[in-house]
Amino acid sequence: MPTIKESSDQKFPLVQVELNSGEKVYLCRCFKSKDMPFCDGSHKDVPGTGPALVRAK
Repeated sequence: MPTIKESSDQKFPLVQVELNSGEKVYLCRCFKSKDMPFCDGSHKDVPGTGPALVRAK
Protein backbone atom coordinates (compact mmCIF):
# COMPACT_ATOMS: atom_id res chain seq x y z
CA MET A 1 0.00 0.00 0.00
CA PRO A 2 1.51 3.37 -1.00
CA THR A 3 2.38 5.84 1.75
CA ILE A 4 1.55 9.50 1.10
CA LYS A 5 3.36 12.39 2.78
CA GLU A 6 2.18 15.95 2.16
CA SER A 7 4.04 19.16 2.94
CA SER A 8 2.67 22.67 2.65
CA ASP A 9 5.84 24.36 3.93
CA GLN A 10 6.71 25.51 0.44
CA LYS A 11 5.24 27.89 -2.11
CA PHE A 12 3.94 24.84 -3.96
CA PRO A 13 2.62 21.86 -1.94
CA LEU A 14 4.78 18.75 -2.09
CA VAL A 15 3.21 15.29 -2.24
CA GLN A 16 5.58 12.37 -1.77
CA VAL A 17 4.35 8.85 -2.58
CA GLU A 18 6.44 5.99 -1.22
CA LEU A 19 6.06 2.55 -2.82
CA ASN A 20 7.26 -0.86 -1.74
CA SER A 21 9.14 -3.03 -4.20
CA GLY A 22 6.84 -4.28 -6.97
CA GLU A 23 4.02 -1.80 -6.25
CA LYS A 24 2.60 0.45 -8.95
CA VAL A 25 0.29 3.45 -8.95
CA TYR A 26 -1.33 5.63 -11.58
CA LEU A 27 -0.81 9.32 -10.85
CA CYS A 28 -3.19 12.02 -12.05
CA ARG A 29 -1.94 14.44 -14.71
CA CYS A 30 -5.21 16.25 -15.46
CA PHE A 31 -5.69 17.74 -11.96
CA LYS A 32 -9.38 16.71 -12.01
CA SER A 33 -9.06 13.63 -9.77
CA LYS A 34 -10.98 13.58 -6.51
CA ASP A 35 -8.36 11.13 -5.18
CA MET A 36 -5.21 13.22 -5.78
CA PRO A 37 -2.44 12.40 -6.39
CA PHE A 38 -3.93 9.18 -7.79
CA CYS A 39 -5.90 8.85 -11.04
CA ASP A 40 -9.64 8.22 -10.68
CA GLY A 41 -10.45 8.28 -14.41
CA SER A 42 -11.55 11.93 -14.50
CA HIS A 43 -9.11 12.55 -17.39
CA LYS A 44 -11.64 11.00 -19.76
CA ASP A 45 -13.15 14.51 -20.01
CA VAL A 46 -9.72 16.11 -20.68
CA PRO A 47 -8.19 14.73 -23.92
CA GLY A 48 -4.48 13.91 -23.90
CA THR A 49 -4.01 13.83 -20.13
CA GLY A 50 -4.06 10.16 -19.18
CA PRO A 51 -2.41 8.97 -15.97
CA ALA A 52 1.29 8.47 -15.34
CA LEU A 53 2.20 4.91 -14.37
CA VAL A 54 4.84 4.73 -11.62
CA ARG A 55 6.25 1.33 -10.69
CA ALA A 56 8.76 0.55 -7.92
CA LYS A 57 11.53 -1.91 -8.76
